[in-house]
Amino acid sequence: GHGLSYTTFGYSGLTASSAKQFVTARFSAHNSGARDGMAVPQIYVSGAGWEAPKRLGGWKKIALAAGATQSVDVAVDPRLFGMFDTPTNSWKISAGTYRVMLGSSAKDIRETVTVELAAMNLPAGWRPKKM
Repeated sequence: GHGLSYTTFGYSGLTASSAKQFVTARFSAHNSGARDGMAVPQIYVSGAGWEAPKRLGGWKKIALAAGATQSVDVAVDPRLFGMFDTPTNSWKISAGTYRVMLGSSAKDIRETVTVELAAMNLPAGWRPKKM
């Protein structure tokens, strides 16, 4: 479930950029309630021809005092923008425009932006390095 924090959170200012094989989503989180609390904003991604309308790209658990605002960065593994290609044993990311969505859950998307990605092939054993 979503848990109970007994406060409310707002998210705004979503941007997405691509660098060093990662897409980084940046936004502000604001505790608009009267109590301190924990939030878990989530980033979803979507592209054409996928098996599902969106994929969970990442999340960040943050503690916010009542009335506080915090800048948040979430890095998305590039493999989440691709499909696994069995004949080449690699992740294939097609060049194009992808949607990056911010929400408190998959059913509560608050903002959406797009990001352009170049084509990439990542071998099956590839692992992301830190940003």
